[in-house]
Amino acid sequence: MEITKPNAFLTQISLYLKNNNPESAYTLSKDFVGKFPAEMSSHYLLALSALRSGRLEEAKLEGRKAFNMAQSTEDMITCALVSGMAYYELKEYAKGYEILSLMERKGKTAELEKMLVIFSLALNSPNDAARHEEELFRLNAAAARNLLARAVDSLSRSG
Repeated sequence: MEITKPNAFLTQISLYLKNNNPESAYTLSKDFVGKFPAEMSSHYLLALSALRSGRLEEAKLEGRKAFNMAQSTEDMITCALVSGMAYYELKEYAKGYEILSLMERKGKTAELEKMLVIFSLALNSPNDAARHEEELFRLNAAAARNLLARAVDSLSRSG
């Protein structure tokens, strides 16, 4: 059965991603973009499914397309996070930090601050990492403690 409505694409792709089937999500997302290229959600889901299936360059590009099409700050942040994950995996830390920092000026979320901590550390910027960690504690102390615990655990295993 052919899918013809954006909501049907959203539902099916979300189910594929939830059930850890990124290849099917990717294939259907490509079809979604082909049929609805002006929909921000089609590019976002293609970026997310590309990221989960290891197509990092495509995830980065589609995430930026979705970001540029986003109307709300919340959608912009969500798209920036997906692009940021692709930038991180591609070791393009400065570009990832740039897009995430741009979003931080519009609105702060725990997820955004967590990624900014990680990018700051990857860029060897401990002062920025500390500033973002402080903001993360302000927004969500439990998430900040969890991030620190994982960092300490990782350091103890490596050294």
